[in-house]
Amino acid sequence: MTKSFSFKFSSQSICLLISIISFSLNNEVDKDIEEFGKGTSIGLVSALVGNEISGLVSSRQLSDVLWVHNDSGDSAKIYAINSQGEHLATVNLRGAKAFDYEDIAIDAQNRLYVADIGDNAKIRESIQIYRFEEPIDIKSTIDVTPEVINLYYPDRSHNAETLFIDPIDGSLYVLTKTRKENSLLFKVQPPLTGSMKLEKVQSFNFNGELTTAGDISPNGKLIMIRTYDHIYIWRRPIENSIVESMDSQPISWPVQTEKQGEAVAFTANGENYLTISEGNTQSIFLYPNH
Repeated sequence: MTKSFSFKFSSQSICLLISIISFSLNNEVDKDIEEFGKGTSIGLVSALVGNEISGLVSSRQLSDVLWVHNDSGDSAKIYAINSQGEHLATVNLRGAKAFDYEDIAIDAQNRLYVADIGDNAKIRESIQIYRFEEPIDIKSTIDVTPEVINLYYPDRSHNAETLFIDPIDGSLYVLTKTRKENSLLFKVQPPLTGSMKLEKVQSFNFNGELTTAGDISPNGKLIMIRTYDHIYIWRRPIENSIVESMDSQPISWPVQTEKQGEAVAFTANGENYLTISEGNTQSIFLYPNH
């Protein structure tokens, strides 16, 4: 069922520290109330990485490694950086194209998904997801040959910048970016391979805000969508699906005022989150769970 939501937050509520669920990766303990800090710069992204960071995800296997990429201004590659923003590796996606990379995700099997889903002119017949095993032998240059998943919208072309993978059932979600219409959530279920038709599963009214990134916590309990000015969170009871969980009013988490905030990700342990903006040598902001 397609639902429509209107997000209304007062200026006071945006500034409040929001209560959220805290969890371990083993799902053993949940705390009822946690507070997040405003966001602290822990490093600056190296100029070697580029100046249009639009996708971010934390490695689950490698300590202090973040995977990032630029959008339409770069070629078919992603980068490994550490939390201080230092360049660790450039990963070339052999055989891949790069129309407009907009987000990156990781699944429960530690495979990376690079989302070539941007389409400002809404002219693309299909969008591409490039999937490959996360490199664990970090060196300055790495070549991979990704699988290509071609996705087709059921209605027409859309512009999108948000991708996330459900770590519980492996489903893939794409959320469209639009100011004049509702943002639409599309889904495909595993096995993810070849050419697949997306299914429209939900509709959201973000009151004119543009959605620029998303992530889901490693244990699948928190769903995160960011716009340029806000981060919205849905709590997901373990027995509920993504769609069931997002059929409710979200809560708001802190986000720094950034030049053009287009990247967000949970940390590897799921207890904190990070944001990065487009622009030269932008800050990596960490939002600590106090």
